[in-house]
Amino acid sequence: LQREGKINTWQDRQIEAGAEWATEIKANLEKADIVLLLITRHFLASDYCYETEMQRAVERHHEGTARVIPIILEACSWKYSNFRHLQVLPKDGKPVTSWDRKAEAFFDVEEGIRRVVDALNAERQAEAARAREAEELKQQQEEAARLERERQERERLAAEQRQREAEAQRQEQERLERERLAAEQRQREQAEAQRHEQERQQQAARKTPLPQLNLPLKTFEFEVVTLDSQGQEASRKRKQAKYFSEDLGNDTWLDMVAIPGGNFLMGSPRGEGDSDEKPQHRVTVNPFYLGKYEVTQAQWKAVAAMPQIARDINPDPSRFKGAMRPVEKVSWDDAVEFCQRLSRYTNRQYRLPSEAEWEYACRAGTTTPFHFGPAISREIVNCKRNLGMAIIGLFAGETTEVGSYKVANAFGLYDMHGNVWEWCQDVWHGSYEGAPTDGSAWMEGGDQTGRVLRGGSWIYHPGFCRSAYRYRFSRDDVYSYVGFRVVWVPA
Repeated sequence: LQREGKINTWQDRQIEAGAEWATEIKANLEKADIVLLLITRHFLASDYCYETEMQRAVERHHEGTARVIPIILEACSWKYSNFRHLQVLPKDGKPVTSWDRKAEAFFDVEEGIRRVVDALNAERQAEAARAREAEELKQQQEEAARLERERQERERLAAEQRQREAEAQRQEQERLERERLAAEQRQREQAEAQRHEQERQQQAARKTPLPQLNLPLKTFEFEVVTLDSQGQEASRKRKQAKYFSEDLGNDTWLDMVAIPGGNFLMGSPRGEGDSDEKPQHRVTVNPFYLGKYEVTQAQWKAVAAMPQIARDINPDPSRFKGAMRPVEKVSWDDAVEFCQRLSRYTNRQYRLPSEAEWEYACRAGTTTPFHFGPAISREIVNCKRNLGMAIIGLFAGETTEVGSYKVANAFGLYDMHGNVWEWCQDVWHGSYEGAPTDGSAWMEGGDQTGRVLRGGSWIYHPGFCRSAYRYRFSRDDVYSYVGFRVVWVPA
């Protein structure tokens, strides 16, 4: 039976010198699938064999965790024992020593054991097959449930989209009606001469160049969303912000949002973040303008076509192509070259944001881990799912067009969490000990080969997207999840 691979055996003769024999017997008795009781008058007379080994074997037999087979070796009073109700071997309980040919007796024993082994194996195979069928059924049910959830989610998103489109159409109709009524009112109230004078003044104003510090700021509206600790929407408000647009040619524009000055606590409070985000300290930031979105591939190509300053740059470096997707696979030095070319073209000094400016702009007056609140949702942030933090939605698996999620922070900035990491001006330091408090970039000391990145990206978990989270790469590193946005500070 062993040669056929049907059984492995153990008996107490295998106990090694120095081992606790009672412990070894008990351990192997508990592991056995089949227990053979070799019955002689000495077995029945042995307190340990009868009271300990046999009693536990019979208990396991009744529990269904083992099969006990008594083998009657010699004539004895086994029919009065606790195992008398069990089927014994050889057949009819005839002791082995009573057979004329003992080989036949042991062959009968072997065949009886073989039948038990085959039955146990068949039972286990059937049980394994049932388990596999149950697991396959469970997987099918889970897959069906997942597909149903995705279908319901698509239907919900489609319904929300239809609702938004209907609301936008209603608002547009109301706006057109208001404009019509306003135009009629102006026509009734204004004289022809006054209208001519107004047109003349407007034409004169358009011909007069505006000074650099008197930018023709425009106003845009946006939605600000707050989420609860489970990533569910708690509130939604409409706000306004000022901005100007930089014409880069070929119908490509760079929107720069006005960020008011102020002060804030930079870094993570106790219980949040890593040691490099501490100590939390108060920083005062002067007003500045920051890109409404991360620099897009269209903007990158427009500036890459401008005359070189210090280095050549690839006009199309990105892995994920799309004019309105953020440019990626650009090094820190590439981003600096972009700013220098843009500065010469516009006669305004563009640069990368300092780390303090970036966090101040990202928080937009909030103190929670994200400007949305204590958690984020994949419905409004392009980042990777993480079971360790509240986040809902699906993993995009690549960059998305800037502003795709239609919600901004309180300053009117989009994609400050996720999509691509954003280069900052600063040299990497392992903590904020000795950091500037005036909002300027920290360029002295630290790791001069490393530069700071902020905001997380599409391939990183939500914890990396926190407002205070800091990351670093070498200044010449390029990855498909690293981009930037630009700053202009009026002189």
